[in-house]
This record gives sequence, C-alpha cells and structure tokens, in this order.
Amino acid sequence: MIGKSALAEVVGVQISKAHAFSKTPSDAIRLIENFGVEGDAHAGATDRHRYHVRRFGQQPNLRQVHLIQSELFDELSDKGHAVRPGELGENVATRNIDLLSLPTGTRLRLGGAAVIELTGLRNPCSQIEDFQPGLLRHVVETTTGGLVRRAGVMSIVLKGGEVRPGDEIEIELPPLPHTPLVYRVPELEVVVASIETAADDVRSLELRAIDNGALPPFTAGSHINLLLPGDMTRSYSLSNDPSERDRYVVLVRRDHGSRGGSSYIHEQLKTGDRLRIHPPHNNFVMDESARHTILVAGGIGITPLRSMIHRLASQRMDWQLFYAVRHRDGAAFLSELEKIGNANPGRIHLHFGADTRGGRLDIPAIVRHAPDQSHFYCCGPQSMIASFEEATADLPRERVHVERFSGRQPAVEGGFEIHLRRTGLSIPMPRGLSILDALLAAGVDVPYSCKEGVCGCCKVRVLDGLPDHRDVILHAEQQARNDQIITCCSGSLTPTLVLDI
Repeated sequence: MIGKSALAEVVGVQISKAHAFSKTPSDAIRLIENFGVEGDAHAGATDRHRYHVRRFGQQPNLRQVHLIQSELFDELSDKGHAVRPGELGENVATRNIDLLSLPTGTRLRLGGAAVIELTGLRNPCSQIEDFQPGLLRHVVETTTGGLVRRAGVMSIVLKGGEVRPGDEIEIELPPLPHTPLVYRVPELEVVVASIETAADDVRSLELRAIDNGALPPFTAGSHINLLLPGDMTRSYSLSNDPSERDRYVVLVRRDHGSRGGSSYIHEQLKTGDRLRIHPPHNNFVMDESARHTILVAGGIGITPLRSMIHRLASQRMDWQLFYAVRHRDGAAFLSELEKIGNANPGRIHLHFGADTRGGRLDIPAIVRHAPDQSHFYCCGPQSMIASFEEATADLPRERVHVERFSGRQPAVEGGFEIHLRRTGLSIPMPRGLSILDALLAAGVDVPYSCKEGVCGCCKVRVLDGLPDHRDVILHAEQQARNDQIITCCSGSLTPTLVLDI
C-alpha cells in the first residue's frame, strides 16, 4: 500500500457517446462495475484480454477504463501540439503518478469510492494521426530498445463510484512478485463479407466491420492477425488499396502441411461468419521517397505488393513488378495485373516457370538492370527470398525490404536460464520449449502472435547475455547489438539471458 497522496490526483475525466476518440470533459464520471465508463460508447462490449480471462473467466461486458498521465500533454505542447486532456481518447487523466511503471494488478482508488485495477499498457489510437499529423511519433517513440508507447494504461472496474477533477488517488500495489504491465494487442470483431477463389488453392476473404463502418487505417505492406478457433493466431497481409477504410482483403493459400489455420479457412469458414482480428500492423513498410521501386513476388507473395501497387499508382510514383508463379492458374489478380501491363508497357513482368519452361525468375538480372537508387521489395517462398538477398547483398540495407511467410528453425535446445529483471523471476529452459513457451508456462503475461519469428509481437529487451537470434524480423545490425530478442523462436548462447520483464 502506497496510500493517499495529495500529489497524485485526477485532473480530468472525459466521456464520449459517439466514439472512443477525442472525448469531451465532464464534471463527474461514474465508473460502473463490469460496464466501464458511463456514457462511453464502448462500454458493455466483451473484452477477452488474457488478464481478464485468468482473473474473472470469460465474463461478458467487462470493459476497461483508460488512464493517461497528463504530463504527456505538457510534453506534446512543448513539441508544438495543442492537445488537451481527453483528446488522446482517455477516460481519466492523472498527475504526479507514474502509471507506466506500476505493476499489473495495482489498484487505484479514485476519489475515495471508485476502485480500478491496472491490467496492461495501452497502444495509442491510430486516429490521433488524423487528428494532428506527426502526433503519433511523439506518443510512440523509437529507442535503442525498440518502440516505447506512452499512450497510458488500461484498467478494469472493481467498484463503481463518482470521480471528479481534483480527486486524490490512493495506490495499492499487488503482492510480490510484481508483474510489469505489458502492451495489450487490441482486438476487433469483423464479419466475413465475401469469400472468393483468387487462384488455385487460394481464397480471398473480404472482412468488414460489424456495423459496416470505418475500420482502422493501414499502410501498404501491412498485415492483420486472424484469431481463429483453437487459440490459433495467423498473420495475413492486406492486399487492398490502403485508401479503403471500409474493408480488409486477405488471401489465404491452402497449406497441405497446415497447423490448422489455412485448413479451417478453406474448409469451415463461411460468408457471414464473425472473426476476431488484431488491427493492421506493418513490418514491411514502403519508402515513398524512393526514385524507383522494384517489386518482386512469388506465388501468394503478391498479396502485400498489390497493396503497394495501389499506393504507388495513386501517388504517380515510378515502379515495376516482377511476378513469378509456376502456372497461370496459380497467379492471383492476374487479369488486373495484365490490364495494368497492357496500359503501361514495361511496368508488369509476369513469369510462368512451368508453363513456359522458363525456369526461375532471374532476380540477379532484375537487380543489375534496375535504375539507380531503386528500392527493392520481395515477398515469396524461401528459395526466392534467398536468391533476392544474395542479389541485393551489396546494396545499402535501407533499400532492401523482405517479407517472409515463415521463420527459420526455432531454438528449442534449452540448457540455459532466463532471468526476468523487473519481476525477479528465474526460469530454467528445458529442451523442447521456446522462451515464449517458458514465459507463458510460468504465468508471465507477454504479447505474442505468429510464434514463428515473423511478426515481432513478442520482442523483448535484453539486458545481459547473448541471444541466439533465429527470427526474420530484426535486420543484421539490430541482431548484432544483442539488445533485443524475439522470444518465440530465439534462444541464448550464454548460460543466462536477462530480460527486461
């Protein structure tokens, strides 16, 4: 128990009856148990965050209250942004309390009546960039240890009560050992609006909001995670135009060695079904300052590059596509690409290896003949990516971009110990488990998604020890620094690995 402090106080309370972003001030707010904040349009929806499931079970209508440190608004003002409490989407703004450093399970008593319990760090709302361009980069900052998001914390309501500006805040820490708050990956519920055949063994899914409203925006190269039955999470690139706000389109190839994801989508998923997803995230960002852009795709790898084509065309930038498949029937978006190619000679290059006995796409020749200062993007099977990386090995790293379907062989040899600096927990690593598996088995609540080292969701800062990097997210310079690790696939080259958890 830290107790009451005249310094820790509520400085603002906000509600919105229209949407969750840019709330308006209120003289008082009532926190209602299990329903979040009165007047908030999102109160009442089911929240399936892992902390909630473990703490309460699959209880419906369990909404969180969002708090933010008002000191952030002071910093944003110093950087030229006129942002006031409520305009980052929070319900409650506080002062003189370091919310981001408090452990999971910390209880805050607001105004002597309402009690909330902290559950996780909040990701910033993507709409803030529409609100004020450049604002997002001051809320999500890049440091040597990775991204630092300062968008506040989320909490569940334990006891309702009135909360007003000026109320003192009483802080009660949970029993030791403390578990740090982690960033929660938000979830959206969407409906499968249509399912079409895009190519042999390839299905195209069109996903829309339940109310047919706007979805969170995305940039060319982004992917979403589908949360499928059986606790399966699968990442799929978005193929549609980034300017579209009413739908997401993904392609799913039937994998005959499937772990269950593609089989479920091809055999069981139907139009009208609802799915939970994680909003768009981009590990394959397109540099729009490039003089010329070369896109190299193999098979289903055309998916993110098609989104890039939409963006390049809308901005009237200079680009070329080289698309290789074994047979014409295996080419997605073929008629669309042929139409673009007929209207723009030399822009689209289609390579059908088996149909024309043409062998593999000559990637070294593509790189050799590319215009000066070109940026290169490749998405396709491992053999294509290996050839692409060899052909571009002498180019500056910032001009070479790769998106992979799967990771390398994971490190599951074990034989070392993980030490968690902030919680004080030490975990021996047995053979057969990844670091992520061991963390979850020990009850440590950490974010994750693909479990293959291709999405970066489970990245953790390394404080001591030498990681055995097996991911395909960190580039060579990042891996050489050894200050971060992708826990789902990488191991340790030293007897002990100390993580910032």
